[in-house]
Amino acid sequence: NALNAINFTNSVLLDNLVGTLSIHCPHSRQAKHEYLINNDDTKMNDDNENESEQCNESYCKWNGTINDYLLNHMNKCDHIGVSCPLQIIGCKANNLIQMDIPKHFNNYNLQHLIIMAKSLSDCQQTITRQSQRFEQYMEQTNEKINGLTQAVEKKR
Repeated sequence: NALNAINFTNSVLLDNLVGTLSIHCPHSRQAKHEYLINNDDTKMNDDNENESEQCNESYCKWNGTINDYLLNHMNKCDHIGVSCPLQIIGCKANNLIQMDIPKHFNNYNLQHLIIMAKSLSDCQQTITRQSQRFEQYMEQTNEKINGLTQAVEKKR
């Protein structure tokens, strides 16, 4: 039973209320509109209202219960704000929505290839440096072992 999947309180009444209360996705147009209206420091003017009407497709249209949101929708919403997955290697895009990632990859394919090539080159250089350090360490260790072996043999 989805209603019993998440317990918010020790009260069955409150859990049932939370389980049946209808909400909008936090990434929905309605949720954004309600947020703007309910915050005194941010007022929605006519220009913003018209802009919101024109950009209606950029908002999630999901509605459901809090339990449904937490169990099914929260991690699957295509309207969640994300960064490019290639940001870790240098892509600067950090203000995308989940559903725009494929379009971002198509639009910046060449730039991503260049970033990946540079990243691979940097990794190769790091591996080469680490390999050289390891070889030096092994030579020093072998020299110490040889010195200790000779010292032991002289004492015999």
